Amino acid sequence: MRRVNLWALVASLVLAGCVSVNVRETDEEEARRPAEPPPAPQSPWPVVRTALPIPAAQLGDVDWGEALGELGRVATGITLGAEHGTLFYGYDTLAYPGKRIDLSARVLSAETLQGLSGVMVGFYRDEQRIGQAVTDKNGVAAISFTPPEPGHYPLSARIEGVGPAADAEEAEALRQAEPARLLVTARPKDAPIAVVDLDRTLVGSGFHTVLLGTARPMPGSQAVMDKLAERYTIVYLTHRPDLLTGRSKDWLARYKYPPGPVLVSTVREAVGGSESFKSAKLAELREAYPNIQLGIGDKLSDVLSYASAGVPAYWIPHYDPDDPEELAQLARDLRRLPPNVQVVQDWSQIEAGVFGEARFAPQAIAEQLERRARRLLRIRRLEERFDD
Repeated sequence: MRRVNLWALVASLVLAGCVSVNVRETDEEEARRPAEPPPAPQSPWPVVRTALPIPAAQLGDVDWGEALGELGRVATGITLGAEHGTLFYGYDTLAYPGKRIDLSARVLSAETLQGLSGVMVGFYRDEQRIGQAVTDKNGVAAISFTPPEPGHYPLSARIEGVGPAADAEEAEALRQAEPARLLVTARPKDAPIAVVDLDRTLVGSGFHTVLLGTARPMPGSQAVMDKLAERYTIVYLTHRPDLLTGRSKDWLARYKYPPGPVLVSTVREAVGGSESFKSAKLAELREAYPNIQLGIGDKLSDVLSYASAGVPAYWIPHYDPDDPEELAQLARDLRRLPPNVQVVQDWSQIEAGVFGEARFAPQAIAEQLERRARRLLRIRRLEERFDD
């Protein structure tokens, strides 16, 4: 596996707020950690179709190296899960049964993060090839597919020809690339949908721990997600750029989360900010599937996007309990929340709210935070007086 220079990747993560540097692992998480995590299973689990990737030429518009400085050199030790110098991933799709949709996969050079054209890609359902296509200048190959009835359709894409422009090293890397997984989830228009974020919602920390292979699930999230999947079609909506598709799918498969399309951003959308991306994606999703009944996320912008679309939401905020200014600001945010947002500490409370009658009003939590903030400020003033 070749190391990848991640100027572009880390820039998108930092600017998008995907990378956090304050990580704590709870005793419960430690107890759940497997001695040797099993390899990701080949399950009905893939990546999502949002929009086709931006042209590779546009990736140079942002001077990420100058913006990130030393952080870029740290990033060179992180990999994207590239196989032998090639990034190969597919886009998941949420579709109507009996309606034709596009399937697409993308091939990139791991060194340049540019699309590789002229690569022959075969698309498979089980072991039967359902179509072939050649990648365009952006590295994208696409075919048509019609899901015959409601259900999950796990598919794969395989590189079957390297094209005349590939040099010997590049051709060898392409030939050794592992198949890319795709998922088509076919549902009628009125299907009930639950939209769930990944980082610091299912993942118990920031995405950088996924890159490093140390990320663990938020305690209780797998069991509750299994229950949600019995009632709703699960859609994973993440601000991570599509470059990270492989790592995202591997992590979800390893920890056996229920299948569902993973909606990802392009690099351009990742740099543009989480709120604008998620609001646009929710609007697009809601137009096709108006029965979105639940949204879960860790950012204020997430839940405001859900609430503005009329979707009941659960917010799992993360904050420093010893920072009075942060507590006071969070309390102000809580008091401005619309009534269809509930604020919870963990997944057990989400379970109690969705499947029971528990309510977690933001105002009650705001009062607790304000009281704690006032106590911390009094302690700070006393300490300052004694120091004087």
